Amino acid sequence: MLESSETLRVVPCLSNSFKSVSNEKFNEWLAGLIDGDGHFRVEKNKYGRFVIVMGINDYQTLLFIKEKLGSGSVTLISGKQAYWYRLCNTAGMIDLVNRINGNIRNSKRVPQFITLCYLLDIQYIPAIPLTINNAWFAGFFDADGSIKGNFVRSVPVISVSASNKFRNDIEFFLLFGGSIYYDKRSGGSYSWEITSRLDILNLLKYFECCVSLSHKFYRLQRVDEYYSLKDLRAYKISSLNHNDWLIFKENWKNWK
Repeated sequence: MLESSETLRVVPCLSNSFKSVSNEKFNEWLAGLIDGDGHFRVEKNKYGRFVIVMGINDYQTLLFIKEKLGSGSVTLISGKQAYWYRLCNTAGMIDLVNRINGNIRNSKRVPQFITLCYLLDIQYIPAIPLTINNAWFAGFFDADGSIKGNFVRSVPVISVSASNKFRNDIEFFLLFGGSIYYDKRSGGSYSWEITSRLDILNLLKYFECCVSLSHKFYRLQRVDEYYSLKDLRAYKISSLNHNDWLIFKENWKNWK
């Protein structure tokens, strides 16, 4: 059987990632998050507004953004299991634009961002070419990505995916392998997905330098454990490690 220290290993804390992320990686990550979950708005041609909406499990992430930007507010959205971060003061908006300028690339977000740049008299910088070292991917994953496990199959499988309404806004992820398909559910969207062990482990190497800063971090931290147990065929009831598999599944399910 697996040693108890392996089975019950302590998953690193997300707050430690908050402390260790550099300003450069934070800015790249923030741009990706905004491309997925953010919104820029100019009201009456005078005032800039910025909003990010995230699920209730990412309250700490929004507080971290507020701390890094030094202004704004985080509040619960009435009637929804979600919070939003809102920023409207001019100094804060200028700082935000300077941080992410050159890294905004989503089809819907770019026109909003250009309008905001014009309002603030800041020259818009088109999106730079993405490399596999850019934390934009981690930010977009935290917004519109998912990591799932299908454990009811005779042989379990996990997958990592990201989705968007427009194919060209998701094609960047092909740098990590996988494929893109059209999903008719929820009004229709394009999804990038990887399921092969090699692709997923290579993606984990990326997340070692460009960390996830949402609650999805915790499930990513359990992928190695999943493959260790799968290699032992612990998912089989007859396995001596089956109890370890049951513990793993419970931890995987309770990632939130």
